[in-house]
Amino acid sequence: CDMAMHRYPDATALGLDPRYPCPRPIPREIIDDLVVISPDYWSLEHGVRTGQLALHRAIAPRVLRGLSRLCAGHFPIHSMVPIVAYGWDDVRSMQANNSSGFNYRFIAGTDRLSLHAHGLAWDLNPLWNPCCSDGFWVPDVPYVPDAPGTLSRDFWVVRVFEDMGFTWGGRWHEPFDPQHFQMRLDQI
Repeated sequence: CDMAMHRYPDATALGLDPRYPCPRPIPREIIDDLVVISPDYWSLEHGVRTGQLALHRAIAPRVLRGLSRLCAGHFPIHSMVPIVAYGWDDVRSMQANNSSGFNYRFIAGTDRLSLHAHGLAWDLNPLWNPCCSDGFWVPDVPYVPDAPGTLSRDFWVVRVFEDMGFTWGGRWHEPFDPQHFQMRLDQI
């Protein structure tokens, strides 16, 4: 099955399908704030595909507008399906270069919930934009900032989302996380 072409029912994408449960129980107050959007994106085959992202309802319209601009500008996106397609495993999703949003998980190496767990963060082409933390790249691939589908400082794709109020992880020193965009509720 081509994971990039698969469409999930909203209940499955949000962790409510008992056949594909999230490994951790998701609090109802988080689920109630989530929506599933279906943005068009420019594929590697130079055509338009429709993806799926589960996000917090407060940021979903902004992400949809931004992704529409990326599609119109022919910025290539490898795939965009909910994390359930990868068994709720962030590393598997990143290794597949899957752009995703909601994932009820902790910040790596901590007991703090990630903004992904609230649907307030999403990652774009993570294999091409790996995160570097404590000198280790995840996924373990080279970051080539001028390659198609990658994100770098002053690149128009980054500006699209920063102009809407998103924080881009590529501006952080530790971790350096160019795949990551986030918006805290107090920023909205």
